[in-house]
Amino acid sequence: MIMKCLNIILSALLLLLSASCERQRKYDNSSRLVFADFPEVIQLEGQAIEFDEPIMRPSCMYIIDSFLILKEDRADFLLHKYNLNNSKKESECFTFGSGPNEFLWIQSVQVDDSCLWLADGQNASISRYNKNNVLSSDSLGVELIQKVSFEDHFKNIIALSDSQFVTIIANTNHKRLSFYDIKGDFLETKGDFPHFGNDFSGFENLEGFVCSMVLSPNKDYLFLFCMHTDLIEIYDLRGELKKRIHGPDHFFPEIRQIAQEDMIRVASIPEKTRDAYFCPVVVNDKIYVLYSGAYYDPEKPAYLLSNIFVFDNEGVPLRKYCLDIPICNFAIDSKTETLYGLSDDPEFHVIKYQL
Repeated sequence: MIMKCLNIILSALLLLLSASCERQRKYDNSSRLVFADFPEVIQLEGQAIEFDEPIMRPSCMYIIDSFLILKEDRADFLLHKYNLNNSKKESECFTFGSGPNEFLWIQSVQVDDSCLWLADGQNASISRYNKNNVLSSDSLGVELIQKVSFEDHFKNIIALSDSQFVTIIANTNHKRLSFYDIKGDFLETKGDFPHFGNDFSGFENLEGFVCSMVLSPNKDYLFLFCMHTDLIEIYDLRGELKKRIHGPDHFFPEIRQIAQEDMIRVASIPEKTRDAYFCPVVVNDKIYVLYSGAYYDPEKPAYLLSNIFVFDNEGVPLRKYCLDIPICNFAIDSKTETLYGLSDDPEFHVIKYQL
């Protein structure tokens, strides 16, 4: 009986010690975000919608003008265009490959006024098209304006208005952000990876702080939403850190570097690694992003999410949306303020929410 009591007391002390150590860890130059910082919490009810042709297995969606663009990585054509005004499929464009108007993997789609930038994450390039030309044509009618190739492979890329590109490079010799000119030539790399008393290797920094990057609504800041720690970093367009926001659950990257023969990889740790922010979307004057907080479980991946956080141009929390039907990706119609989400439960379909 005495030993049992001692074990209970020892376990309680270890838990208290662990919690104390966790509270002592803190990112440099960061402020804390908590759930109570969101002044509004809004419950949303979704409605499944159907088009005249069934969707396949899209991995991502975009809304450009009145078109819903579904990215199909495994189909003959990579982008499928649906008219939201009449729920009809209009056309398809861009095929898999390395030839003209072909992509190995469309990593991102960026609308820049009348232009459309399509980044290929496999061959390290980005292509510029006329937006209306892409929306109104199939692959045969789309005309390439410019293609820029890079020496290094990137995880994120954004075309800036001063004829530069800002990227996050998958290379341990680069810092947080790397800048290139309009020809794809390297200019400089700036910014330190977040630090919280950790001693990460270069590979662990790349994977532990993997993120999605978007341009702020006023196009004056870069928002980096981390996927393995609930951290948001905000940089100006010169690559200078403005602030970091940590929360709302305040966890840190839990990853492990593994050497296998002559290869190095970084792996998630079941029941320790957690998921954070995904799929940031900038619409009008706000930034919307999916939030998880779930622990990594290889047997039951938790990729369908129910919480969307909303921030303003400065990173101030505005509201939290709670979805009755979880989604894995989304886009928002800026004119109607309608959110379209993607789910694969029980099969792939699109869900509509009115904001």
